[in-house]
Formats: sequence, C-alpha cells, structure tokens
Amino acid sequence: MTTGYQATPFQHWIADDFLPTAILARAENAFAGLGDADFLPHPTGYRFGVCRDVEVLKFLYSSEMKSRLESLFGRKVKRSSRYPVPQYYDYPENSNGLPPHTDADEKRDLAMIIYLNEDWSSASGGELVVMNSPVDVATTIAPLKNRMACLELHPGAWHAVRPTAAGFRRRTLIVDWDFV
Repeated sequence: MTTGYQATPFQHWIADDFLPTAILARAENAFAGLGDADFLPHPTGYRFGVCRDVEVLKFLYSSEMKSRLESLFGRKVKRSSRYPVPQYYDYPENSNGLPPHTDADEKRDLAMIIYLNEDWSSASGGELVVMNSPVDVATTIAPLKNRMACLELHPGAWHAVRPTAAGFRRRTLIVDWDFV
C-alpha cells in the first residue's frame, strides 16, 4: 500500500496523520460520547451515528480541504446532498466486514474514511480492500489510527472491508462529497 494519490484501479487518496492532533481528539471524544441510542443499525452488521462536533466539521468542510480534494480529483466538489453530515461507523468484534461493492447506487461521488481505531494489528482485520474487479485485489489499506482513505465512487470502483477479529472494533468517521 502506498500513501498519496493513486489513479488506479480508480482514483483514491491515502494519507497518514490526517487530522491535526486537537481535531483527532475531538473526533474520538465525540465518538466515545455517543450512546447506544445515538446509533442506527445497518443491515450489514455495523452501526452508524452522526458527528456533530463543530470544530471537527469546520476542519472537514474547510476551504483548504475542499481545495485539496478538487486538486487531487480534478473536479469541483461540494458537501454531499445525500449525507451532509459525517457519520461514525462502528463495526463490532467478529463482524463480517463488507463484501465487494461499488457504492455507485449511493448518489455520492467521494467517500473519505478516517480511521479512529486503537491498537490495530494485522490479526485485527477490518482492512479496506481496493479492487480491480469484484474478485481481484489491487491493494489493501490497513485501518491505522488517523489514516484517511478517500475513494472516488462509480460503477467500477470496487472495494470491500475485511471481517474484524475478536477484540477489535473497526471505528471510522465517513465524510461524503459530491462532484459539482
């Protein structure tokens, strides 16, 4: 896995130490502060809740972030109309992950995944798998704390999430964008 911008098999950007320390701490505290009633179940087994921390939102939707995305992906972007607020995804221990999919039916163009995991190891599972096709792995992205992966979503943008092991919960903050 290489950090930075990658054009193949579809456009994606990977960055380590993505959030500034203070913003990372706020994002983690906001996630930890959510109770069971703040989450909704997803049919595939994880649960999701929204991020409402104003400072985290200011950073994620800053003009600098927008400009960086536009420069990398070569198109103007705006906050997602379908998912206008970032969501926390919480995969339980021993989750099934997600099978190969494209999210093309989700009506969003970019998905930014920021990992908030503690103590990940290769035995933990939960890796993001970028694929050439539904059966051909191009690269695997370890869900290291404060790593960000931003994927362009379209019918050929195959990706998956590997199952999680006992003792590991995959925790992410997802920020969605639309092309203008």
